[in-house]
Amino acid sequence: MIGLLDAIRPGKPWLDRFTRRDYEEAFREYGDRFAPLFRTALEETAPDALAVSLLDGLEEARRKTRLWDRSVERVSEKQMMVVYLSPMLLQQGWEALARSLREEWCRRWPKDPYDIAPYDVLRYGFRSRILGIDLPDRR
Repeated sequence: MIGLLDAIRPGKPWLDRFTRRDYEEAFREYGDRFAPLFRTALEETAPDALAVSLLDGLEEARRKTRLWDRSVERVSEKQMMVVYLSPMLLQQGWEALARSLREEWCRRWPKDPYDIAPYDVLRYGFRSRILGIDLPDRR
């Protein structure tokens, strides 16, 4: 479980790379590092059970942080779920796990839900602007 938790915690090194220029390479590295771990876990555990145990692990790890840092940790974890983990799971064809994670998250924290989106939606969602004026995208 520790290796799977590393896909979400600590999120700062990955979230710092969620930029128009770095996201494509960061997402590829993230997938190369964590997809094999999730593949193995899914061979051994059903998606619903894996989602529950993964979020249990996140809660346990969060309990070990200082009280005033816990909400910041949860925001970071949620960003990792949205920006890296869910798109990777969708790209690998593990939609059941992505949906189970989202449903379990929403069950535990109903006032703090999130939605999942595929990699392409996130990757091409960045906009180029100068002084508030959108520039055409040169894809």
